[in-house]
Amino acid sequence: MLTVAVTLSIAYPRHTGNDPYSQGCQPGTEGGFATQAEAAANAEEVWRASKAGMNVLSDETVTEFLARWLKKKKTELKRTTAHEYERDIELYLVPHLGALKMRDLRARHCQGLFDWIISDSERREEHRARVAELKEAADRVFTKEDGSVYHPQLFSDR
Repeated sequence: MLTVAVTLSIAYPRHTGNDPYSQGCQPGTEGGFATQAEAAANAEEVWRASKAGMNVLSDETVTEFLARWLKKKKTELKRTTAHEYERDIELYLVPHLGALKMRDLRARHCQGLFDWIISDSERREEHRARVAELKEAADRVFTKEDGSVYHPQLFSDR
């Protein structure tokens, strides 16, 4: 017996108006939907995003956007400010958000980054407190009653 599988894919044309990056009209098609209802719902979502100012046709990642933004912004910034921006982008933004496409970036992604920064800060504070505690303990161990400091491996009190 021969079985034939047929896959139906529905597409819709999209026109999002002028693209501020290319200064031109950016038509396209969006496809792969199983039903017209799915296609209509996606078309509505893309339309709303486009009207809200999102470049829905761009494949630019957060890393690419930040590099372009910083290159443009550097001319307006003091050198130390630009350096701090670069550092923060490299240490925080790119590792956590860099691979995302700008059109896919949502508030939940940014909230996740902020949550990580807070937990990392708390972890570092705990580490600093533990180091200080160990240093105080070491100072107590290596300080004689008269206030002089000794090292047990170098000096023996026999």
